Amino acid sequence: MKRQPPHIDDTLNKLVEADSLRKLRILAPGMADFSSNDYLGLARSLDLEPTGQAKGAGGSRLLSGNHPIHEALERACAEMFRAEAALVYSSGYMANIGLLSAIATRHDTFLYDQAIHASMKDGMRLSLAQSQAFHHNDLQHLEELLSRATGSVFILSEGLFSMDGDRPDLKGMADLAERHNAYLIVDEAHSTGIFGAEGEGIIASEGLEDRVFARVHTFGKAVGRAGAAVLGSGRLREFLVNRSRAFIYTTAIADTEAAGIIEALAQVRGATAARERLRENTVLLQSLIAARGPFDVQSPILPCIVPGNSAARAAANRAQAAGLDLRPILAPTVPPGQERLRIVMHSYNTHAEIRRLAEILGGIPA
Repeated sequence: MKRQPPHIDDTLNKLVEADSLRKLRILAPGMADFSSNDYLGLARSLDLEPTGQAKGAGGSRLLSGNHPIHEALERACAEMFRAEAALVYSSGYMANIGLLSAIATRHDTFLYDQAIHASMKDGMRLSLAQSQAFHHNDLQHLEELLSRATGSVFILSEGLFSMDGDRPDLKGMADLAERHNAYLIVDEAHSTGIFGAEGEGIIASEGLEDRVFARVHTFGKAVGRAGAAVLGSGRLREFLVNRSRAFIYTTAIADTEAAGIIEALAQVRGATAARERLRENTVLLQSLIAARGPFDVQSPILPCIVPGNSAARAAANRAQAAGLDLRPILAPTVPPGQERLRIVMHSYNTHAEIRRLAEILGGIPA
């Protein structure tokens, strides 16, 4: 074995002791899906299989990699999500890194919901700006922090939180941002495609698009592809093209992938029936496991708290043995004592699968 720094073995050993070591695993085919973010089933749709020979971009967008299809995709995003402009990144993680690391200076301040995604936290760190968390969905605590914040102040939240399946009061947050001359940034990764008449997300469906400084919409969940777009003003797009290192120094997505995303966005906009089936399935499961609630009736993410890493793993193993693809979320991804099964509903889950899941959950201590 090659020599390696001692902290590698030390870290892995501690993860084993805490029963929090992550491993890649391939589940048996044919299991009922209650874990993926493919809310509308587009990732499994044969209609989205790429056609033709895949062609790489050949370089970053600022060098040889900018093609008309990339700009067509950005126009499609701006039109669908009701924004002045869009800039496409290779993933949601890179979009958050690219936006947040560029937008603030060391003299500015990020105020962020303590439950935001790790990619937003990493982007803040790279910016060198000051940062402070406010209690989850607590506007009173946010206002207290706003009164003391310095420099340009950016408020960070999500449209739909990926672990708890709940939503913030975005209108109230926009009111606070305007009152304190701050800038609101919202990650709509889990609300893209499933909220709004055409899947345009929460911000646009609630008419808040002109009150939010920037949004991130990802394509890797309900859209069924890969990549993401930052939505905002034309000046913000121009700024990111010039200052976002995650954009400047990254090879552009392949032209065939960009074309596939345009097609997928069109399918998302027309997926009214799939969104309705998703909601019906969500309501059915919530009614069957009401004792574990309360749940947001519009949220397809239902957290089932099973405290302790070992207990959460055992509960997931029991579900998998019954043919249900259900995964445990362990500490430190969530705080100790908040370990859980993260149940994700889909438009294609059958009522029989949902009832089987409810029976399994009924045998797991709350």
